Amino acid sequence: MTERIGHIADAVRASEMNIFAKQQPISNSPFKSAYQVPDVKSPAIYIPTDVRRTYDLLDYLDSTDNLPKEEIKAADLGIGLGAFALSFAAYSAQLKLRRFSITGYEISPLLLAGAGRIAEEQNVRKVRFIQKDFTELVREDFKKFNFIYIFCPFIEGFVDIMDNVYPRIDPGTLLLTRYCPDQSVLRSPLFRLVDNPLEEFYGDVYYLYRRTGKELLLH
Repeated sequence: MTERIGHIADAVRASEMNIFAKQQPISNSPFKSAYQVPDVKSPAIYIPTDVRRTYDLLDYLDSTDNLPKEEIKAADLGIGLGAFALSFAAYSAQLKLRRFSITGYEISPLLLAGAGRIAEEQNVRKVRFIQKDFTELVREDFKKFNFIYIFCPFIEGFVDIMDNVYPRIDPGTLLLTRYCPDQSVLRSPLFRLVDNPLEEFYGDVYYLYRRTGKELLLH
């Protein structure tokens, strides 16, 4: 399994080098390698995801019984080159987890095409990519999923954007994301903290939440 994950990691890295070879990392980003996405007008930023870290996260969640017990219907919001989605699909297939599928949303056609090529080259199945701004997803769209991943990218306006998006997630759905201290909706009654996996191993703290059945009161 680790060999397969290594092949996916190498393919993602090669694609990154090809796409961003002529760019300089964004100097004011808290990440060492963060790049402006070249083919979209929005302030979208590409931040590399560690494929092996994804493996560790999934291994931890499965071992602690923190993945959906029925069929896993996952969504990756803003997939970039598909590091999380591809790792999730490969991990789930090889370890023969319960039935699963994952859908990745990405606004950049360039990054989406790169993710598609890697999936084909590495023969990764049960992963679907859709070109779409995930902030346009509505409540009905989120009903298709019971597990959602998003890498909190700390771009300008992200907190306000996600305070509007997160409430659309269907009750009962698990949400895995990097810790974002300014994200007030995740501290509201709409979400319950389930776990903070692998906090002792990684500087980037991941938090797992469950969407409750409560709703925001509109005044």
